Amino acid sequence: MSFSGESYIHSQQKRALELSLLGSGALSIGGLAIVSAVALKLSNPGEPLIIQTERGLIPGQTYQSPKFGNPDSDQVVHRFLAKTMLDEIPQLAEVASGKMTLFGPRADKPSHVEALFESLADDELKTKWLEVKRKQKPGLISSYSVYSHSNNVDGIPEYIREQLDRDIISGAERRAILDIHDFHHASTRHDLSLLRNAFHMAKTNYRVLSASLNS
Repeated sequence: MSFSGESYIHSQQKRALELSLLGSGALSIGGLAIVSAVALKLSNPGEPLIIQTERGLIPGQTYQSPKFGNPDSDQVVHRFLAKTMLDEIPQLAEVASGKMTLFGPRADKPSHVEALFESLADDELKTKWLEVKRKQKPGLISSYSVYSHSNNVDGIPEYIREQLDRDIISGAERRAILDIHDFHHASTRHDLSLLRNAFHMAKTNYRVLSASLNS
């Protein structure tokens, strides 16, 4: 039986897909985690490898999310990990435990979440966005995350990205529309499409960043 939309989001079908993807990619994920950890330690010997950051999906609700390195750092290694999404590898443990989902809306700093919702002038869009986020767990991969990483929004320190989002109202509108789209089109096919796009984005960013570092 195939599900779609909200019924798929809460189905065992989606959960089975996520666990199978984590299991099949365990060796590759482990290797990337080791390389990322070594790179961080060499660049910042005294800094913790994993930092717990406060995150939220909607105003007034927060949780702790692990990341490799400091998301506010503008050092080359940190920017590289952020741009290729490797800084989020520790969150895969949260996906495995069921606290997060592999495919779902991205969370942000609580203050940034409030700013995004406040910037939306369209009350109907704001209400719909709030409704679909309340029905989901925080996710790693979404249409917005692929878009933002592809357009360098997440390849810069977090505090600068937040300032850009505050200055550009269309950023909140685009994010709301993409999150609502993902909610209503949720399915195995849609998730696999997001995964394919995320891999393509990460490979492209890796090549671009590697070329810039070697130039």
